[in-house]
Amino acid sequence: MACIVSDDSGEPVFYRVLEDHVNDPLAAAQLLSTASDLRTSHIDLVIDSVLTSPSQLDRLYEQHIGFICGFNTDENICESAVDSLAPQLSSDGPDTFLAEYGVQAKTLKTFWPHRDKETHNPENGPLNFHVYLDPLRAACEKEILLKRLREIKDKLEEKVVLKDSDKGLVKRFFIKDKQGWRYSPEKWKEEDLTFGLQVLASNKEVSDGKALDLYLQPLLSKII
Repeated sequence: MACIVSDDSGEPVFYRVLEDHVNDPLAAAQLLSTASDLRTSHIDLVIDSVLTSPSQLDRLYEQHIGFICGFNTDENICESAVDSLAPQLSSDGPDTFLAEYGVQAKTLKTFWPHRDKETHNPENGPLNFHVYLDPLRAACEKEILLKRLREIKDKLEEKVVLKDSDKGLVKRFFIKDKQGWRYSPEKWKEEDLTFGLQVLASNKEVSDGKALDLYLQPLLSKII
């Protein structure tokens, strides 16, 4: 079922039952944007990271749909934002701290090149990357990974057969020489900045706190 709710009251203002399973949120967006019942062209989408991609952004800009969407921190599209802001967040103080969520936050303003749907002329739409660092989650993720690497290091030294789930970490954090596999501090440093990070992208002029609030709102309502 495709459903639009009021941001003010949370009450449903439009819904329609869709055929089959819809795993593309823009399929529903196209339907809703033309629904005469809404009597408005102002539609915003909140999209989970598993459903976002560069091609999705192209279509959102073409249809003039507002959005706040999540991205995995290792996605190429947000690499420059993470590389630029993550080191700053690690050393920032209270000015960038969102107390209600317990995270540090910064925004990188940039543009997204696309073509206008009607004129096919090239355009640049505003694109804001909101990067968040959760210190507690970062510490937790770091501890869990360190424990895994310690176990793998011991297995390699004792020549114990590795599990399939261990092999990916060996490639990421170990190097092979004449003596066999050994842990690489250099590879660890490359990974350290990604702990506790979350990235949201938006074409809306919203604060870091508001963007995170809107993104988490559907999830929080389901939990409640």
